[in-house]
Amino acid sequence: MYQRLENISQSSESITLILNNGYEKRAIRGAQLAFKLGFKPKHVILLKYQGEENKTNYAKVVKIGKALVSEPSHYHEIETKDISFLNDFFATLNQNTNRIVCDITGLSRSLILRVLSQVYKRKLKLSLIYTEAKEYYPRKKDFRSFLKLEDISEAFDKLTEYEEAEIMYSSNCDIEEISELPGRIFPNHPVMLLAFLTFKRSRLSSILTQFETNTRILIKTIPVRADLKWREKALEIINFDLIDENRNGIVSLPTLYWEKTYEFLMKLYAENHIGYRFNVLLAPLGGKMQTVGAWYFAIKNPDVKVITSTPRKHFPNKYSIGYTDTHLISMDSVYSEIVSEAQSD
Repeated sequence: MYQRLENISQSSESITLILNNGYEKRAIRGAQLAFKLGFKPKHVILLKYQGEENKTNYAKVVKIGKALVSEPSHYHEIETKDISFLNDFFATLNQNTNRIVCDITGLSRSLILRVLSQVYKRKLKLSLIYTEAKEYYPRKKDFRSFLKLEDISEAFDKLTEYEEAEIMYSSNCDIEEISELPGRIFPNHPVMLLAFLTFKRSRLSSILTQFETNTRILIKTIPVRADLKWREKALEIINFDLIDENRNGIVSLPTLYWEKTYEFLMKLYAENHIGYRFNVLLAPLGGKMQTVGAWYFAIKNPDVKVITSTPRKHFPNKYSIGYTDTHLISMDSVYSEIVSEAQSD
């Protein structure tokens, strides 16, 4: 599933590379490696974020994007606030010979959900690029005093000083309903929320405030990397009250493997006949690869309504530090299912 990025330069397919200028240092690492490897996509599309915090990466990724294509007209820029161009552009591509390669590292969860849905709608082959950060916020050195406390409730009580120190940012959030994944809401049905716990408490809190739910399944993310294992307890501390209120509805999933998320949600949905019993809200607030798994689950179950939340104020210096490995993730299993379903119709 996870391949070296060098594989991308060996493909005989006509590739459209989707980049972005997110403000994290790792957001443009995929573009830098593609250039270093001599990758020559047919088209490059830059999803452009506005804002002062994105200007540095914008200047770098524009230069790379234009250098990658053989003709200037094959380089495209679109604003992240309106990605309608993608649907029209994808409609011009041949399903058998074209592949979309999308770097999701710097994309918001709402954009990941929307872009992947548009690729799926056009039945195109898809690969993803994802770069891990060297460190994520909150950092271990800032959280060490809380990790030492054996009583998680005591650590939770000290979160006031934690937030005042700006180790974790908190702000008001806007709820986003993903237009490509609207789901179906049936009158008089109870509501189940499937949501991922997050270090930014305000993101989940805003959803819980806006939507009245009858039952919840909260998903706790488990880091795969050994140097990040401490974050499992940190997440429990930050979300102690939510976990305490939902002891029978807490599950754990690894962060880096989208298929684990997809398989769990599909099994949960089928075994408990959730679709027949509830209106289902899905809030994929976990890791980026977990968001991919949640997206494909929603694609396969169109009754599920997908929502997310985005902070109104961003703190660019409170996301991540540096970068480590960059992965190429083939989504060919998704494409194979599309072909199989088309042949059986």
